[in-house]
Amino acid sequence: METDGISSAGTRIWRRWPYRKLAESLLEYGVLLFHGSSVAVDGFGYIFAAQSGTGKSTHARLWRELLGERAVMVNDDKVRCSTRGP
Repeated sequence: METDGISSAGTRIWRRWPYRKLAESLLEYGVLLFHGSSVAVDGFGYIFAAQSGTGKSTHARLWRELLGERAVMVNDDKVRCSTRGP
């Protein structure tokens, strides 16, 4: 399907462009940016990264339901991870 001469695939790429540029620029500062959900359990972080609609938020919610107060939602969309430590 085309809209104003732009294919739906082209539209998806254009919408992701600012996010990709941000992710690339953060690498210089030792920061990785993921599209995903993250949960902390007992002091350790877990990132569920995947394409949209694959169940990342659901997976994080299930961890929280299973582990109760031990599991804390850290982020549910754009996860930032430092490669340089705290």
